[in-house]
Amino acid sequence: MKRLLLLFFMLLSVNLIAQKVKVTKMSKDYFRHANVEGFFYLHEKATPEMYEWIGDIRIELDTIKPGTIKAIYNKINKKGNKLGANAFRVIDSDIYSYRNEKFISLGIYHLRWENRDENLSLFQGGKVYLFGFLGHHKRIAGYKVAVDGRKVLLEELRYKFIQPKVGQVLKVKLGGGLKKDEVKVKIKPNMLPRYYKFEAFKGMFRRGVISEHEWSFGELLIRILDKETLKL
Repeated sequence: MKRLLLLFFMLLSVNLIAQKVKVTKMSKDYFRHANVEGFFYLHEKATPEMYEWIGDIRIELDTIKPGTIKAIYNKINKKGNKLGANAFRVIDSDIYSYRNEKFISLGIYHLRWENRDENLSLFQGGKVYLFGFLGHHKRIAGYKVAVDGRKVLLEELRYKFIQPKVGQVLKVKLGGGLKKDEVKVKIKPNMLPRYYKFEAFKGMFRRGVISEHEWSFGELLIRILDKETLKL
């Protein structure tokens, strides 16, 4: 198993251009599960009987381009599934240091199938996250959005955290006039977090578009990006 893990990460490091992937720790007692699907964020409050630790990895980066973080996530997801991993946690990270000092350290795990819903329930609480551009943007300082009428700048590689009151209807708008996009969400006590992302398309059909990151990827982002709490 140890040789298999080493081979896996050697192949993975070749596929990630300008990024290096290293094994820092691995389990000697790991039982490899077959036909594994999904890649869930393992909540910090998940109890040990809910999962099995497989190993720890460290990704070292140079330049963060628009698709870099998602590419890393997709690669670890795909390759991790082959080793029986269906869950992960961020151990530590620094994506803001100069040049090749950037890194993300992750733990990968096998979350027991019967504990998936229990793990997911630990994320409930009605939190809202607004993400800026996931890379260095050449043209703009960030996305200008309106949150309940308040103008906010979403800077690159950063996010805003909002904890609205239960029952509140939160309104988020990008753009104006016929080219705007707007979402409204009523906050419920057992609501899972919302991870909003923003895009502005130019040309004949220029308009703003608001969509959402999937929750596991969103949980990765809030642990590696700088946060600003937004009080309404």
